[in-house]
Amino acid sequence: MAPATLAKLASLGGGPPFYRNARAPLYPVDLLDEWALARRGNVVRSTSEAA
Repeated sequence: MAPATLAKLASLGGGPPFYRNARAPLYPVDLLDEWALARRGNVVRSTSEAA
């Protein structure tokens, strides 16, 4: 995920949980994995299957 996307989600909400730091947010790997797994879609073999 792009840093700009994480920054937007941190501002608007809906992103992974993070710790505040003076310079940048800190995302614990286990919480990132949990957040990503909760939002993943079905496994597909081609882009046409995703529609």
